[in-house]
Order: sequence, then C-alpha cells, then structure tokens
Amino acid sequence: GAGAPRPFIISTDAIRPLDSAGTPLGIIASATYENQYDRLKNGESLFCYSDVLIETPFSGGEMLGEDGLSALLKVKYEIGPPDQLVANLLEEFFAEIQTSLPDDLTAVAFHRAHNEGAS
Repeated sequence: GAGAPRPFIISTDAIRPLDSAGTPLGIIASATYENQYDRLKNGESLFCYSDVLIETPFSGGEMLGEDGLSALLKVKYEIGPPDQLVANLLEEFFAEIQTSLPDDLTAVAFHRAHNEGAS
C-alpha cells in the first residue's frame, strides 16, 4: 500500500480490506517494500481510492471513514452492476458533502467477470 488507504475486494457475499501498511512512497530514499498478492475470484471487484474519500466531512461534520466506505461499497455493489460501482458510490458521496474537496479524489474499480465453471 505504501501509505495509500486499504483497497477492498468486494463480492456479493463479503467485503474484505487488503493490507496497505508500509512507508509512503517517496518519503525515505532507502525504504524497501514487500510485494503482496491476492486474487480476484469470479465476480469479485477490487476497489482502490484516495484518502479524501474517507476523510472529507459530510454535511453533518462526520467523515465516511473506512467502516462507512466498506458499508457503502457493499450496498452499492448489491444494487447495481459492478461497472457502475464507482459512479453510484461517488454520486452518493457528492450528495453528502457540503464543501469543496480538500485534496484530489481518485476512485477506481477492477472487475473480474463471472465465468461458468472457472474458479
């Protein structure tokens, strides 16, 4: 993760955060990093995002936070097609904030299609 927020792997059954611990990129010239691997199963999605998504205050002053994002992702994944996950999530996010973003916002999802008979 090198300092980025924890990405999530989402399926119809569960949502699981991946490890993003580590020294942020570019902070220390001598930093070392360990490659980690995971696999998307059929029908799963990987969601990656920048921290402004979980740290921007909503109209009531509260932030979405990682737990709130996880819950919102699960709902959006269940009600819409995976290729609309980011658009549906951001639509609700922007409806809840009452300020301009304090930083850049990045949100991207990768989807593995359902393949009959494959795992």
